Amino acid sequence: MVIKLLQAIYDPETPLPTTDPEFYKGALEDIQFFGIASQVYYLLKEQNNLDKTPDFFQEALKKEYEEALFNSLLIKSETVKILDGSLRGTGN
Repeated sequence: MVIKLLQAIYDPETPLPTTDPEFYKGALEDIQFFGIASQVYYLLKEQNNLDKTPDFFQEALKKEYEEALFNSLLIKSETVKILDGSLRGTGN
């Protein structure tokens, strides 16, 4: 199911698939299995197509997008702390 959605995201000539909730439930399962929710959310939003999908689909993608964003910011913050501490420890 996710293949049709990905085709619509990457091919401007291909319209978004049906608004049938069952289609999007199946696509969401595939998206979560492959761990691409953040990317799908970003691309749909960037193309102004997110609002053309069912609400539950948008909310699930947004939740995973925000979790990934938070984790990335946390990792960045901790990396900066580690690197800053290691530079101080060398006397530089």
